[in-house]
Amino acid sequence: MPNSMKPSGLDWIGDIPAEWEVKPVKYILESNQKTLKETTRVDYSFRYIDIASVDFDKGIIGYDEMDFENAPSRARRIVKKGDAIISTVRTYLTHVTQERHYPPC
Repeated sequence: MPNSMKPSGLDWIGDIPAEWEVKPVKYILESNQKTLKETTRVDYSFRYIDIASVDFDKGIIGYDEMDFENAPSRARRIVKKGDAIISTVRTYLTHVTQERHYPPC
């Protein structure tokens, strides 16, 4: 039996399952403040994940090995399994922002 639906209150979302709530991301995620420090060895090598290497269905599909000295400042955030990566640049990569229905939190 299909779930009953209700208006989300947002035209671009449309109807959602009746048991769901619509909340701003800032109320359901915490910001990860962990970064590589300025004192990191210049030859320290790590995996850099570019937003183009994130696929909506498959998750992370690639990365670049990078030394700290060659890394852009945005590459210093440390992520771990289960983290959500939100891009504020290159939002035209619509394959990352496809419309999907998510289970309730």
